[in-house]
Amino acid sequence: MATKGLTVATEEQFYVPETLLKKRKDQEKIAAEKCKAAERAETYVKKYRATESQELRLRRQAKASGNFYVPSKPNLHLLFESKVSTKFYQNHAKSFSFCVLSKPIMMYLLD
Repeated sequence: MATKGLTVATEEQFYVPETLLKKRKDQEKIAAEKCKAAERAETYVKKYRATESQELRLRRQAKASGNFYVPSKPNLHLLFESKVSTKFYQNHAKSFSFCVLSKPIMMYLLD
């Protein structure tokens, strides 16, 4: 068997299907989003630990001085944008059933 004249194909000569390229691109995008989510989670953990240690410090400080410490609780407000049907009747019970809640907007307020 003669192997004269045979060459090995380079990466540039390979044909890669477009669907495979799209899949790779999507997977890279998902991996980047996961990395960003992990970084955000780490910042939230740091913030949570800092607030917990501050609460503990304030509680101990109040106990040492003979006082009471009342921790502040955050309020969570959940707002909805409402869409009302064009057929709006005067009967409130009937008209309220035509309201459709959409686009929830969450606000996190600290006191």
